[in-house]
Amino acid sequence: MSQLIDCLGMQYAVIEALRTESAPERFVIAYREEESLRDLIAARSIIAVGFVSREEAEATIEARVSAAAASMQMPAEAVVNGADQARRISQL
Repeated sequence: MSQLIDCLGMQYAVIEALRTESAPERFVIAYREEESLRDLIAARSIIAVGFVSREEAEATIEARVSAAAASMQMPAEAVVNGADQARRISQL
């Protein structure tokens, strides 16, 4: 029961750690006061705040990663059209 009481007032934030040798890493941390969180973590590293559960924050990470991956994929038709256009330009 004391564990439940300790969780009251906790919120969760998604943090992004930038790395030079690999892709950024995103993780979830718990905090009680947003001001304290912002005192400890650089603003550009805080992706989202105010989640009521760790699961909700983790779902945001998964949704952002999926959206980023989808935006990086080109439809096959665009790739084919791009290759045709490149051939036409090279023939000029």
